[in-house]
Amino acid sequence: MGTCYLRAASPLFSKLQIIQQITNLATILGAAGALAIPFVIWWVSRRATMRRSTNEMLATLMTASEVVDRLERLFLRRKHDEEGEETPDPYNGDNNKQLFDLISVLNHFESICYQIQNKEVIEDLLFEATKDTLIGVKNITLNRYSDLTRIDQTRHYPHLVSVGNRWLARAKSARIPVQQKIPNLLP
Repeated sequence: MGTCYLRAASPLFSKLQIIQQITNLATILGAAGALAIPFVIWWVSRRATMRRSTNEMLATLMTASEVVDRLERLFLRRKHDEEGEETPDPYNGDNNKQLFDLISVLNHFESICYQIQNKEVIEDLLFEATKDTLIGVKNITLNRYSDLTRIDQTRHYPHLVSVGNRWLARAKSARIPVQQKIPNLLP
């Protein structure tokens, strides 16, 4: 008779046990949700901050007068070197002024590449908008600086070199044409 009692009570016990397990699972899911909500808020906030930083960087990248003026002079100097006397030398032969502009532009783009490597900005947006300029600064401006000083300067700009090489490889693999030059900023 004891065996029959256990068999009869067994389905009732199973239903209670299932209800208890469902209650426990709901409690666990509620706790997990409570932990997940701050993470989701943090992630959304981080993405918004990255997008804002990227947009600000894009807005000021080619409008900041300290960078634009220097890039324009460097472009004119390169044009002077290629075409000769047809284009006036913006530095009037003063290599110190040219070195100052080169270093300023390289430092500016090194700081941008530092932010890219530390994932503080959205790299894909910057790649689409600035790949020609960044790769041109890395290849032309950095080489010109090394040529003027007669010392390889790439070790001073590790982030620029790394991002520039990565972007160049990315563009080649996707068959995206890249103009490796300082852009023509003149009207």
